[in-house]
Amino acid sequence: MKVLDLLQTMEQSILGESFTNSFALFYETNQVCASIEKQYIESTKWIEYHLTSAQKEIIAEIERLYNENRQYTANYGFKCGLVGAFRQFYTNNDELDSGFQTLLCDDLMKMPKMQRHQEHYTRDCRCNELIEQLYPSLSDEADSRVLDILTAWEHRIYHAAVYGFYCGYHAGYHAVECVEPLSKMKNIGKILSTEFALGFISPHTTGSQNIDHHIA
Repeated sequence: MKVLDLLQTMEQSILGESFTNSFALFYETNQVCASIEKQYIESTKWIEYHLTSAQKEIIAEIERLYNENRQYTANYGFKCGLVGAFRQFYTNNDELDSGFQTLLCDDLMKMPKMQRHQEHYTRDCRCNELIEQLYPSLSDEADSRVLDILTAWEHRIYHAAVYGFYCGYHAGYHAVECVEPLSKMKNIGKILSTEFALGFISPHTTGSQNIDHHIA
């Protein structure tokens, strides 16, 4: 087996759908996300009884495409987190978020760099086309319900980026610590600053949230 084939097999095994699904617990404990997901469920039920089959098919296709982009975002976020950890440790990079914004958000979510993620970008453009096709046929109530669904997916994808990056970040430090013991302890200030910037700790907490012991 070629090394590249082996790496691709490993990536598919580690960063597959189960990786994204593992974020559910932490996503649901976020009060803002919980509220958005509640609206999503209510609007999904409303749409089932009030929209035409054709309209529901368009929404189903939008959700399918966004789900694929969510998986891609978590996968790419993990890789960016690895790079962020290594760069922070070995180059004394002083970005408070360890590069979450510059490595991940600016590259995947902003023009023109986002175009290099061809499949992700194509799906995103297709979603926009479908949304433009759908909206003229919607009533005001249906418009609001569809917006609830789109908002939920926007949050899901963003949180996939955050948690993917965070997992990759700690995986990077775990690898370093296996080779250079106490590396985390020596860089605890930077690690806590990164966790604070990513929203995993607040000024009123003394350590990272429970996600840390699941991935470290």
